[in-house]
Amino acid sequence: MTAERYYGFSALLSGLGRMWRAAVPALVVLVVNAVVQVVLLLPDPQVSWTLPFLVLLVLSAAMFLVTAGVLAAGAYEAAAGPAPFGAVLGRFRRHAGRFVVWVVVQAVAITLGWLVSPLLGTLVAWVTVYVPVAAVSDDSDTPFVANFRAIGRHPVRWVVTGVIVGILLTLGFLLSALNTFFISGWMAGALAMLVGGLFSWWYLTAWACLYRSRQ
Repeated sequence: MTAERYYGFSALLSGLGRMWRAAVPALVVLVVNAVVQVVLLLPDPQVSWTLPFLVLLVLSAAMFLVTAGVLAAGAYEAAAGPAPFGAVLGRFRRHAGRFVVWVVVQAVAITLGWLVSPLLGTLVAWVTVYVPVAAVSDDSDTPFVANFRAIGRHPVRWVVTGVIVGILLTLGFLLSALNTFFISGWMAGALAMLVGGLFSWWYLTAWACLYRSRQ
């Protein structure tokens, strides 16, 4: 891979500018995910070990993984150039199995960290932040190895971008909590899916700009 640099003064600003190259696949999958999640919540399932609840849970998780995979593939393509619908879906299909396995491993690690301490869970999420992008890349290394190599290439950028993303996520959480006082029901769920998806798409593209940069 040639030594290219895909970020400017700020990786987040570069991501914000480049993410729109993948607008078609990203917006399609975000809308589909929002619709599917709302439909799955319409029966108002109660948390339990019953078969209906478990089926809905699996379907919801599967849709989240597909959405995350398409967004990650779009971010990877958009960081370096055009990201048409076919190219993004093709990348996701080629790496879907690897993406699901490693993102689930990452999610389990973060969850276990949170069970010990919220600080530990946050730290695990921070030190594995490149895993979704690495999982849809063409690198031969495992996503976790590629993740730490990417951190080593841009340690200062990783720290600064991670801190800013953390602040934005905290503000977003507070605003979403406030939003529940004004909007409720299925509309609140759909809005949360769309807004959360848009920010995830942005953050993934910012991390992809750093991940794909060899300078």
